[in-house]
Amino acid sequence: MLRPRPLLLQQPRAATEGLAALINSLPDSVRHFSLGAGGESGQPHSIDVDVEFALPPRLAALELHAVRSLHCHFPSSLTSLTLANLGPKPSMSASSEPSRWFAPPFTADLTAPLRELRLLNWDPCWPVAPLPHSLVHLHVTYKGVWGSVYTHDLAPLPCALETLELSSRGGAEVHPVLGQLPQRLRVLHLQQVSDFNCALGPLPASLTSLSLGQRFTHALGDLPESLTALRMADGPCDRPLGRLPCRLRVLDLQDRLVFNHAPGALPATLRELRLSEAYDHPLQALPPALQVLALGDAFQHQLQPDLPHVLPPQLPATLRELRLGRAYDHPLRALPPTLEVLVLGDAFQQELQPDLPDTLREFQYGYPHALPLREIECVLINGFRATARFLGGNDGGGGKQGQQSGVTIWNWQATIE
Repeated sequence: MLRPRPLLLQQPRAATEGLAALINSLPDSVRHFSLGAGGESGQPHSIDVDVEFALPPRLAALELHAVRSLHCHFPSSLTSLTLANLGPKPSMSASSEPSRWFAPPFTADLTAPLRELRLLNWDPCWPVAPLPHSLVHLHVTYKGVWGSVYTHDLAPLPCALETLELSSRGGAEVHPVLGQLPQRLRVLHLQQVSDFNCALGPLPASLTSLSLGQRFTHALGDLPESLTALRMADGPCDRPLGRLPCRLRVLDLQDRLVFNHAPGALPATLRELRLSEAYDHPLQALPPALQVLALGDAFQHQLQPDLPHVLPPQLPATLRELRLGRAYDHPLRALPPTLEVLVLGDAFQQELQPDLPDTLREFQYGYPHALPLREIECVLINGFRATARFLGGNDGGGGKQGQQSGVTIWNWQATIE
C-alpha cells in the first residue's frame, strides 16, 4: 500500500495574511501537515498567523518551521509534532481540553496522545518539562550562542519513553538534565551533545543502543543484557566496562583516546569492534561473524594466537574491514575472502599472502616499511580500475616505483574503484 505524502505548505512572508483561511479550508482527510518548511533560498521564512484556525480533525503529524506566532486547535488525533527554527521570540498557543503542556515559546492544551516530539534548533532557554506522559520518542537539537553555558531540564522523563536523542550545534555548551531513566527506554543517544556528564544511574533492562559524548566520565555499571550497540566519543574517560552483554553487536571505542581496559570474552554476536588508540591488551578469540576490526596505534599483540579451541588460527571468514595500528607487526594468516579494506601500520614488516582477496577495495600501509611490488600488483590487476597515491617515504621524497616483481615500494595507498 502506498504511503500518503505529507501536505507541504511553504508560505512566503508577504502572504501570511490569508494563511489561516487557507488552513481552515484543508480537507478533513489530511493526516500529515508541514507549515513553513522553507523558501527558495533554502532558509525558512518567518510566519506569523494572528488569527485562530482549526487543523484537520484527523491530523496525525504536524511540522511547524520558523513560526513566530500561531493560534490553533490541536486535534485529538495528533501523535507526532515537530517544531523547528522557532523564534526569535515566537508566541504560540494551541488549545484543547483538558491536558496541558507548556513549553515556551509554545503553549498547548493537549488531549492527543502525543507519541513523538522533535525540537530542532531549540533554544535551551526554552523549557519543555513536564513532557507529555504519552511520549515515546523525543529528539532535541539544541542551538545557542557560541561560548554560552546552558542547563536544560528534561526531567522527569515520561515513563513511556523508548527513544531519547539529544544533540547540540553552534558552539554552545548545553547540559541536559535527564533525571531517572525510564524503564522502557531502548535508545539513548547523547554522543552529539558533547558536554553531557551526569551519572546515568542503573541502565534500563530494555536498553539496546547507547552512545555517549566526549565529556562523559562516569562509570556505566552493569551493562544490560539487551544492549546491542555501545559507542563512546573521544574523551579522557578510562573506566572499565565490565562484562560485555551476550547480544552486543557493535562496540565502538575508537575515539575514546585513553581507554585501555581488557574487555574480557568477546560476545559471539559481535559484528563491529573498534578500540582506542591507547588499547594494548591481548584479545581473546575473535567472534566468528566479526565484520569490522579496527585497532589503535598502541596495540601490538598477535591476533588469533594459537589457542587450543581455534585451530587453525585464522581471522574470521566474514571480516570486511581490518585496520591495524602503527605498532602491529605479526604475521597475517590467510586473509578473509570477503575483505574489502586493509590498513597496515608503520611497524608491519610481515609478508602477505601472494594473492590478495578479489573483494579488496582499499589497501593502505604506512611509513617506513616496504612490501614487494607484486603484492600491490595483485590489487591492481584483479579486474578493477585502480588508483595509487604516494604517501611519502625515506627515499628523498620521490618514492620507488618498480615495474617488476622484487622491487619494493614505500608508503602507497591503492584504492580499487
